[in-house]
Amino acid sequence: MIAQKNLYYNYLALTDSFKTFTKEKFNSQAQEFILNHKNQEGFDFYKTLLSGDIKLKQENLKEAIGLYLEAAKKDNNDAEKEYLVNYKIGSIHLLNENLTLAATYYNKALLVKQNAFTTRLDFMLLFETGLINSYLDNNNKSIEFYLRALNVAKENKWPIKEAAMMNNLGLAYLKTDNANEARKYLFNCLTKRLQIKDTLNYGQIFNNIGTYYLTIGEYESALLYFKKGLSNRQTYKAPVAGLIESKVNIGKAYLKLNKQKEALLTLNQAVTEAVQINHIELERRALEPLISIYENEKAYEKAYRFQKRYYFIKDSLYGLEKVQEIKSLSFQYDFNKRLQQDSLKYVEQNLLNKKQIEIQKERNKTLYVFVIVVVVALLVCAFFINKLNKSNKEKVKAHDLISEQKEELLQKQKEITSSIQYAKRIQEALLPNQRYIKKHLDKNS
Repeated sequence: MIAQKNLYYNYLALTDSFKTFTKEKFNSQAQEFILNHKNQEGFDFYKTLLSGDIKLKQENLKEAIGLYLEAAKKDNNDAEKEYLVNYKIGSIHLLNENLTLAATYYNKALLVKQNAFTTRLDFMLLFETGLINSYLDNNNKSIEFYLRALNVAKENKWPIKEAAMMNNLGLAYLKTDNANEARKYLFNCLTKRLQIKDTLNYGQIFNNIGTYYLTIGEYESALLYFKKGLSNRQTYKAPVAGLIESKVNIGKAYLKLNKQKEALLTLNQAVTEAVQINHIELERRALEPLISIYENEKAYEKAYRFQKRYYFIKDSLYGLEKVQEIKSLSFQYDFNKRLQQDSLKYVEQNLLNKKQIEIQKERNKTLYVFVIVVVVALLVCAFFINKLNKSNKEKVKAHDLISEQKEELLQKQKEITSSIQYAKRIQEALLPNQRYIKKHLDKNS
């Protein structure tokens, strides 16, 4: 049992490095894990799961989920193994943007785990469940899971993860119009990131605080934080998409402050840069306020051109969503087909097991009858043997009694004979002898 626990935690330790390792490094670590644990009981399950992880690292989702389903057959109703399998299958569906199936398997994992959340995997499960609920606009549910993930991060003293959850909580509370809680968590996140010098994420939290101020109508403060976010992202060479996002937000803040000249300049820069990296979502977000500005300025030609581009992007994004939806449906079809095949195999195996159980029942029944017959026969034999023994004992007792009585009779007979002989001797002693009597009788005659 201890060996299996160690196997479980060693596997968790390996998968903690899943995102940070390259494909080659992860594959090397996986092979080392296999060599070190191949002789341990229950290892076959972890080997199959690890093979799925390798396929996932290679971005082969279909083979990965196939291996995870294969591992599910080997969990033997072990809670820890069942937990791992459900999380792994859920994570594949999340990567494939099938939120419903992802939520289904994550909920299964949560039910198995119940309340004992301590590991990094537990943290990821809670965080990603919160993320799914956020995507589905279940904001109160997302807050619930973010808070639980935050507690795990605090208990384990993972400051970067703490800050990430505070950031997510701030945005989630903002969606529920709870400005006070949103402010609290966003500024707590900023404080934490400043403490641990998490410079790469300063830009994100400055941008989100700017969003908070924009939402509550404090546009000067919003502009200040959006500019801080852009400056930080430029200093620490953040991805271009992050820089464009900051410029879009700065443009929106300028527009709210009626600084249309600055807004036009910033938003046009954002559109140009978004086109350069072919990021149509950021381009769409920049075009939306630009159309409003050109309409206000009565520059209808530009407004029309930008609006045409805006709707083209919306249609493209809708098309991409449909492609992703078809891809998800295809993936789900393959997944369901595999499940169906596994179910058929399960039914066949179940029928075979039932047949074997029936055969075993018949055997047990025959054995049961045989045992009863043997027991009854033994009891009958025991009864007669006991009766015979009892009869023999009575005969021996009777024989002993007769022998004793016979001995007593013989003894009495001896005594009587001795008495008679004794009396005879006395008589002979008192009476004259026969010769004397005969002599006197002869004289008298």
